[in-house]
Amino acid sequence: MADQPASLALIGGRLEDSNIAIYGEMHRLSGGRILVFPTASAEPKAVGQETLAVFRTHGFDADVIPLTPANARRLAHDPTLIARVADVGSIYFTGGDQAKITASLAGTPLLAAIRALPGLVAGSSAGAAIMSDPMILGGTSIEAVVHGVTDDPETQGLLLGAGLGFFAHGMVDQHFIKRGRLGRLVVAMARAGVRRGFGIDENTALLVE
Repeated sequence: MADQPASLALIGGRLEDSNIAIYGEMHRLSGGRILVFPTASAEPKAVGQETLAVFRTHGFDADVIPLTPANARRLAHDPTLIARVADVGSIYFTGGDQAKITASLAGTPLLAAIRALPGLVAGSSAGAAIMSDPMILGGTSIEAVVHGVTDDPETQGLLLGAGLGFFAHGMVDQHFIKRGRLGRLVVAMARAGVRRGFGIDENTALLVE
């Protein structure tokens, strides 16, 4: 495996603004400096600003990197932006569609810089899903158990794809208890030949140092 970030925070989604424990741990692991990537969101500008405000409330020196699939060809290859990410040393991916994150970063100099970060790579919901490789893209437990794995997002079944592999200890799923995702995680693990699965529920986090 290539260089990996020093620390990870995999959050199961719906992180409450008042969750002092998780924000406190992210502050500790990042040294209080972080860049927000709203890449997965359908409304990246609004979500980026909302997330930024919460981080600043918790005492972070934070800013937003407006990376999206539409501008990734430029931003993910921009030496100035890459140097800034390396300088800050920690990043946070918001929720949304995890495929947008991988589409924006795969094979880019920015991804190489993220892998070598000395601080924290954190993500919630979709931002946690991309941490493993392969990753779960979609489907419910019932669809996974009844229909198995599919390559067609228009049909029922479990969708898998290539993740970014920051988390090398097994496969990750989020919103785990709230959305009843044990079934789909087991099917995904069996299909991918992965021995360990990590289900992270909403408003909780798995921290890796």
